[in-house]
Amino acid sequence: MNTKHIVRTLLVVLAFITSAALYAQRPITGVVYDEDSQPIPGVNVFLKDATVGTITNDQGEFSLDIPEDRSVALVFSFVGYSTQEIAIEDQTRLEVSMEPDYVGLDEVVVIGYGTAKKSDITGSLASVSEEQIKEMPITNINQALQGRAAGVDVVNTSYGLNTNPEIRIRGNRSIKAGNSPLYVIDGVPIAGSIADINAGDIESIEVLKDASATAIYGSRGANGVVLVTTRRGQSGQFNVNLESSFTMTNSLRFFDQLSGHEWMEIARNNNRSSSRYTTPFPNPTDDYAIVRNMPYTVWESVEMGYEWNEDGTVAMRPISDEERERWSQVMEDVPDEVPVYNPDGVRTYDWFSEGRNPNALTQNHLFSVGGGTDRLAAYFSLGYIDEEGQGVGERYQRISPRLNLDFQVTNWLKVGMSTIFNSELADYGEGLLWGVTSMLPVSVPYDSTGEFLINPTNDTQVKNPLRDEELNTREDRTSRYLGAYYAEISFTRHLKYKLNVSQDFRHWRRGRYQHALSSARYPSVNWVQYSQNQQLNYSLENLLFYNRQFGVHNIGVTLLQSIEAARFESTSMEGQNYPYDSQLWYDMNSTLDPATLTLGSSYWRQQLASFMGRINYNLMDKYLVTASLRYDGSSKFYVDNQWDYFPSFSLAWKVDNENFLQNVDMLSQLKLRVGYGTVGQSGTAPYETAGRIQESYYVFGDDPAKGYAPELIQTREVGWEKTTTTNLGIDFGLFRNRISGSIDLYRANTHDLLLDKTIPAITGYDHVRANVGKTRNEGIEVALYTYNVDRGDFRWETDFTFTRNREQILELAEGAEDDIANGWFIGQPINSYYTYVYDGIWQESDQELIDFYNETGNNGFAPGKIRVKDVDGNDTINTNDRTVVGHNVPKFSGGITNRLYYKGFELSFFVFFRVGHGIYSRDGHYFTMTSRYATPFLVDYYLPMGTPEENADAVHPAPANIRDRYESAMWYREASFLKVRHVTLSYNVPTNLVSRINVKSLRLSVQAFNPLLLTDYPYLDPEAQAGDTNRIPPGSSGKGWTFSVKVGF
Repeated sequence: MNTKHIVRTLLVVLAFITSAALYAQRPITGVVYDEDSQPIPGVNVFLKDATVGTITNDQGEFSLDIPEDRSVALVFSFVGYSTQEIAIEDQTRLEVSMEPDYVGLDEVVVIGYGTAKKSDITGSLASVSEEQIKEMPITNINQALQGRAAGVDVVNTSYGLNTNPEIRIRGNRSIKAGNSPLYVIDGVPIAGSIADINAGDIESIEVLKDASATAIYGSRGANGVVLVTTRRGQSGQFNVNLESSFTMTNSLRFFDQLSGHEWMEIARNNNRSSSRYTTPFPNPTDDYAIVRNMPYTVWESVEMGYEWNEDGTVAMRPISDEERERWSQVMEDVPDEVPVYNPDGVRTYDWFSEGRNPNALTQNHLFSVGGGTDRLAAYFSLGYIDEEGQGVGERYQRISPRLNLDFQVTNWLKVGMSTIFNSELADYGEGLLWGVTSMLPVSVPYDSTGEFLINPTNDTQVKNPLRDEELNTREDRTSRYLGAYYAEISFTRHLKYKLNVSQDFRHWRRGRYQHALSSARYPSVNWVQYSQNQQLNYSLENLLFYNRQFGVHNIGVTLLQSIEAARFESTSMEGQNYPYDSQLWYDMNSTLDPATLTLGSSYWRQQLASFMGRINYNLMDKYLVTASLRYDGSSKFYVDNQWDYFPSFSLAWKVDNENFLQNVDMLSQLKLRVGYGTVGQSGTAPYETAGRIQESYYVFGDDPAKGYAPELIQTREVGWEKTTTTNLGIDFGLFRNRISGSIDLYRANTHDLLLDKTIPAITGYDHVRANVGKTRNEGIEVALYTYNVDRGDFRWETDFTFTRNREQILELAEGAEDDIANGWFIGQPINSYYTYVYDGIWQESDQELIDFYNETGNNGFAPGKIRVKDVDGNDTINTNDRTVVGHNVPKFSGGITNRLYYKGFELSFFVFFRVGHGIYSRDGHYFTMTSRYATPFLVDYYLPMGTPEENADAVHPAPANIRDRYESAMWYREASFLKVRHVTLSYNVPTNLVSRINVKSLRLSVQAFNPLLLTDYPYLDPEAQAGDTNRIPPGSSGKGWTFSVKVGF
């Protein structure tokens, strides 16, 4: 054995001995009991800040080796029991008694004007925790509610920059007055949205759904209430956190651009429909006729598909027997030779790539500091978002400092505030992403010399958009200050007064400049637009609270008096022909053509006054009663109808606290709830009930003149829309809340809808606003939470929500009669789609039936055109065959979240589904060549020179220059979908490691968002278009990756 080998061996042995000395172990044993001194199997026992652990056996016993030379702590955890931490000195055996922890029952949740234990809630409420909010990257916290709160439908109707999703709580109830919920931040109702708040600043979100819970907000809570609680400083703690994430986004789905050959083949078939293309195969003569009025560059693209002889003639090839057999079915004299044509040779310009921004980057950073003493607590955060859009040049930036303070001035006086200021800058671009989808793939942006082609197809209305990003400017700036201040006086420990004062100020400005050489202006002069508006909302609330317990009686009383006001004003101007481009919109008066300068402005103001009383009564912690009455007055109505009452009443019975259930071990919670209440809304514009006049132009003699004429009649009798809701609910928990959840059944009847009613024209008006009409929403909501596995270092949890809501109109202005003109139908949801029923494409074999229908009605049916159903069965196709084909309201929706924990690792994935709704859109769903713009994608269409076998499965009509009169039958498509919203893997670095670098906590995460979409919808994102009844946007929801880190100090 040589010396080097001996040395290596000695070093290995020495290292082993040293490591053994450093990590000398000793055993510790014990047993774990429940509250009845019974052993508990399966309890997790692990060493704090380490990965060493075990579980108890069937007798509740455990054995574990721990370090011998230092003090340690053991952590005991089990579902249904409070986690315990026990310091170990020289003990060798432990007897541990676990205390029950009925998960969630003692959790404090926010309700209107206060808080309550979750077990004491009598109304219908859904909660979203801070952990759930942070599971996926969101720049708008409304998205955190999607699929996580039963009864709440959240749809991202657009995926442009900084767009708000549409939120509906238990459906749409109003036709004209709006259906958006009320948002309350830290107890203060606000106007508009909560999109400006950083997700990292949110502690919890609660959603009040039934009238017994929302009636305390009166008219403002008619469509449900979303309560947002932000983070605050905690006494005795000081925390510094830095959260950063980086996201790369691509389109979830996008159009597959037509190739040059595909577009030419559509154009050929378009001409074949009118017998202007003579052969069923490509030929250069007819091709040239199609593009002869376009620039020569287009013909260059087409001729590249043919093979040419040196003398300039097209090369020919013999046809095959198969081709002869097929073509003989559609032409009389089949030639022996045809031009040599290569589809892949036709030049295709990739216009789409010029407008898309692949791997768009989003940065999201939040720095926060929080802490406090016994008297003063503070929380400060600074957020920054920088988001690139899916279109070239699109960008959104926001910086948002927040400061929350709570100061205990004396033992009877406490004051505080919550403030946030947002500064936003957005460049939404000038539609480059949409513009490139309108370009023909056989056209090119530059000619052979590099000269820019402003009209690539010689169509003066279809212009090359590629310079627009360089030439044009569109800039939005928004500033918002939201401040809420309070003072709280405790007269006794039972009686308390609170004053809330808030203001919400928002200023928005948009500047647009379009260069004279841009696609929107060429060949004219430049154009400038400047718009701005500002809105101030402010409120003052006086609150009195009385809470006291008398033996088995617990009483809480809340009294409120409040006033709210809002003021809005806006100005706008636009002009043309400005002397130099760099001035943008900053010198609007310098136009060289003053006649083009136009001005506009608007103003409104409204007020709301309220009184409210609420009583909570708890008897023996078994029987709960909540009753409230709110009295609201709105300046929107005439003085005789400004005020109205909104009552509510709810009961709850904690059945699990009854003696006859005390020995039912499997039951952790059982609570029955019933609620009834009425809410209202003043959903009419300010001054509308007072009547309105409008400008009127006429000729006086030979001269033009301007005057004013009545526009809206005064409606003194118009009052509040009202919704009355009945709610039945059950909250349950099984096996120490290893399985828990709630089920709610509800019916909401809305009456006195604010609708326009037709009146005789002799009055000088054609309609009058009145309280007429009724709607109804009814459904079921299920929320289920389970702890599937909790063994040792591994834990698996699942959250499930399910919502089924049926929305229908019961009456309209003329009673139980459909209003076809407005698209409102009795028994159907508010947003329903009424048209012909698509029944395929007419085939040549249908000629006899085609002739029959053309004789009974002037329908213009022919092979290759759209076929619709004879709905009423009278052998005639006419407008009476239109029917409701669908709506944008899902039959049901929900979400499933799974979380798996193993030591420091966490894996979570969230699935969202929306089933039973459809999309009604003109663009994309119907294929035509009548438009001057390119069809952006390929569809299965009828071939004018195709064989019956080739056309049997055609879905779209043959290309034609005349629009099919029944094209609307193709606008509706089923749009059910299931999305895997995110899959997230996180790792919490052990504290004993990060503490060495003076770090309190370190969390690393990687996330795939929207990695999977399952749907039969054939076009873009079925969610992004769920609210679109007009056009398909070129954008789609994004998919990609997010990398994030959170550091605590």
